[in-house]
Amino acid sequence: MGKFIHGGLRLGQAHLNRMLAERDLGRNIRSSRQTLDQCLDHWLDICARPRLRAKSFRNYSSLLTRYVRPHLGSRSFGELSPAEIQKLYSELLSRKLSPGTIWYTHSVLFSALRQAVRWRLLLTNPAEDVHLPRQPRRRFTVFDVGQPHQWGVDRISQDFLLFSVKNSVKFEHDFPWSGGMCKVLASPLQRG
Repeated sequence: MGKFIHGGLRLGQAHLNRMLAERDLGRNIRSSRQTLDQCLDHWLDICARPRLRAKSFRNYSSLLTRYVRPHLGSRSFGELSPAEIQKLYSELLSRKLSPGTIWYTHSVLFSALRQAVRWRLLLTNPAEDVHLPRQPRRRFTVFDVGQPHQWGVDRISQDFLLFSVKNSVKFEHDFPWSGGMCKVLASPLQRG
């Protein structure tokens, strides 16, 4: 295995037992020498790039570069723990990142680590045992035909109002204004 252990016989025997147990469980012993950065690069090139659209691939790479790599990138891949990932998410939340961004970052990291488990580089996915921040519930609004009149809007403006609502709200279905109701079935679009 080519590794020197400095210390007594017990320390050397304990290390040997750990390495043999990892080998018996099917874990790739070489993965313990790799950093998380190296494994994420490999995963992005081999798995993510072929199956993702270009924009999604850029988003994945950007999330990992901005949030994961500065905190955990230099860590030994085999020694990554759920506590370290949890600490990362707590730090991101304290930096006022939205829970949605943290969830998205988690899903990318989780996918990379899940693939490492499939490749037998890890025994378990350390991102499985992490608690994510709560996402606030979104409220939905139903607009009635009479409401624009209450707001002092005439018929010409109602069409503009419908156009404005449709452009600022994500619709699951388009409902005709003449039907008497415009029902919003999805949350407001994220802009920024």
